[in-house]
Amino acid sequence: MYPVVVFESMSRFLPVSRAFICSRTCGLPPVIPILLMFLALLLPGCGSRNVPNEEPLVVEESIAVEVEQPPLVLPDDDGKPLSEAERAALLSEGELDRGLTSEDMRDVVLHFKSLVHGSGRITVEKNLERYQLYLEHIHQVLREEQLPAELAYLAFVESGYNPLARSRSGALGMWQFIPSTGKAYGMEQNWWLDERKDPYQATRAAAAYLSRLYTLFNDWHLAITAYNAGEGKISRGLAATGAKTFFELRNRNAAIGDPRDRLNDENRQYLPRFLAVCKIMRNLDSLGFSEAGSGRALKIARLEAGPGTDLLGLCRSLDLSWEEFSAHNPAYHRYINHSGRATAVYVPASAEAQAREYLRRPGKVTAGWRMYTVARGDTMSRISRKTGIPVAELRRINKISGPLQAGKKLRIPGFAGGPKSYAVAQNNAPAGNAAKAAPARSRKPAATHHRVAAGETLYSIARLHGVDLDALKRANGLKGDSIRLGQRLAVPGGAPAGKTVAASSSGKSKKSAASDRGAKKGNGRIVRYEVREGDSLWAIARKFNVSPTDLLELNNMDRNSRLKPGDTVRVAVK
Repeated sequence: MYPVVVFESMSRFLPVSRAFICSRTCGLPPVIPILLMFLALLLPGCGSRNVPNEEPLVVEESIAVEVEQPPLVLPDDDGKPLSEAERAALLSEGELDRGLTSEDMRDVVLHFKSLVHGSGRITVEKNLERYQLYLEHIHQVLREEQLPAELAYLAFVESGYNPLARSRSGALGMWQFIPSTGKAYGMEQNWWLDERKDPYQATRAAAAYLSRLYTLFNDWHLAITAYNAGEGKISRGLAATGAKTFFELRNRNAAIGDPRDRLNDENRQYLPRFLAVCKIMRNLDSLGFSEAGSGRALKIARLEAGPGTDLLGLCRSLDLSWEEFSAHNPAYHRYINHSGRATAVYVPASAEAQAREYLRRPGKVTAGWRMYTVARGDTMSRISRKTGIPVAELRRINKISGPLQAGKKLRIPGFAGGPKSYAVAQNNAPAGNAAKAAPARSRKPAATHHRVAAGETLYSIARLHGVDLDALKRANGLKGDSIRLGQRLAVPGGAPAGKTVAASSSGKSKKSAASDRGAKKGNGRIVRYEVREGDSLWAIARKFNVSPTDLLELNNMDRNSRLKPGDTVRVAVK
């Protein structure tokens, strides 16, 4: 008696089964048909004639765009004394960082210094760039939930406002939800999307979770620590030590019997870093940071896309690149939304009417779909392995419940794992590199128009095209510095994109030349300084003992301007 083997497609093995029967009737050794059966496994085309596809279909691998968060540790003291402005910022108090003792402040000071000195400033600047995209929504949610406004800065510590941040423990998104907590707060995680990466939905979930933690502990310091360490650990720690506050719990940490219930290094540093960030965010201007104002936040409309909506088609109908769309819709893994339910999409408010019109007529655009022709001998399992799409989704998308027929066309949703979105490009780039994260189509030589990408400012666009900032404003009838995502700007006589005003000898504006002459009249001289890693306008001003305001005026910049290593700035020295 020989074992019976069931195969996905028996048609491939009919010749082998006949050989097996023949061996039994003709007295051949049974090993021969068994070898033939293994040969059939290795040769998928054996015994059948395949119908060719229009294009070879290869399993696409989605690019790993998620960025792992570094561990949170207590920084070393850099030994640099605090300036008057820094001391004033450190002593300032808000709703969540008031009444701290000198002992409580010990670690707060170290975190504060690490972020306002040296390379830590780059971290703050990069986080502010991302913060500006979402700040209006975050503060609106906190107001609606009647929560302290400073809780907006928790996402600074969690992810640096990066919706694609991932922790070593699997927490994901701007607010770093682990899978179980994400599901508990209504965030779906599947083959189609991971709503923990939706910055807007995750913000509402975070507000609800923080509100629950405060109800549980009746203390914001404990609630914030529980957001990081888990409510169970904090509850057991309080019960074991009799502590009433976070700092009491931390001081009695060694007295907790079960090592698993003790605060680890990250748990102990989470609140001090958050308190340091609160002090910095309240005093951005006096500390020399480029303050993220609400005028630069993007106006976004939330719409509902029906099952199976072609999201790439939506982008093209709005004249947006996928990178621009993905900056506010990073939850999607595919160019198509969920085949079984409606999902939220976020578009520029200026394009809301156009987007609604597209969403009322689904199925007419096929930009995000690929076609696959069923070959003879194909099965759903085999096509699933080829394309990486679960069998259940293949059947649902194509409305197939029975066997496949050779020659039938199947719709295959495209993978959205192509170029990295702005959030990731910005996270991996030096501060001020937002222009480089813009789509390639906005970096054409001698451009006459520019489509505003996520994170760009008027200054970064002017520098990208080598034109004067005031000339760019005049060409577009702009009085202020506010622009919106997707806005089309006229570029007056742009130099080849990528040449900055500072780097181009022809890029000096009349205003800059006048500033040079003014400096010389005042018995000063102009020196050119090449920006290094970790530099900011404030740091350069302090290095040369000049006024930051004068430095901004001399270089035709505003306080929201960004510098990157290799840029050149003019400094008027005595």
